[in-house]
Amino acid sequence: MKLTTKQLKQIIKEELEGVISEGKNRQYEEFTGKYRSGVFRLFRYSTRGQYSNAETIPVDPMHFTTNRKSYSNNEYNTSGFPRSFWYADADDKESFVDGKLYYWDVPVNRIYDFKKDPEEFISKHRHPQYRYIDWDALFKDLASHYDGVYYTLGRGGQPVVAYFKWVDSVAVPDEIVKSRDFSKLEPLGG
Repeated sequence: MKLTTKQLKQIIKEELEGVISEGKNRQYEEFTGKYRSGVFRLFRYSTRGQYSNAETIPVDPMHFTTNRKSYSNNEYNTSGFPRSFWYADADDKESFVDGKLYYWDVPVNRIYDFKKDPEEFISKHRHPQYRYIDWDALFKDLASHYDGVYYTLGRGGQPVVAYFKWVDSVAVPDEIVKSRDFSKLEPLGG
């Protein structure tokens, strides 16, 4: 079998993406206490905040069950359970996401590590015969124990938190956005 140059480039690209993804496999522990002991700091971008320049933006998980952008539709096709989406790393976001940067602090013990799933929520909600996961029941169960869940978008993707609680997110001051020194942010929340 003879490969074309285009096919060969595609194979090399896919192999390199796999290597890069493995190197970028972000873990929960990287974000626990990163900016403040005992705290998991959440970040989100808001176009509403960008246009209004609001110091705080309410983030209500119920709002996102019906009002969401196309990129969150895939998440809601999995489960309609109310949740908002936050980044664990303000500098590692999808390229199409923009807006003013906001944050919220959560006690580390209120965010569940979904990647490792130490309490086996996935197994508990997996159908024994057909192996599908009842995501609505799983999120409902998780929300009764935790305020949010940490995972990555795909293999080696952005580290995110699906958050189940309503909060007033706070704008990151422009000077901190420019410096990217998020340790200088005032402690919030939890």
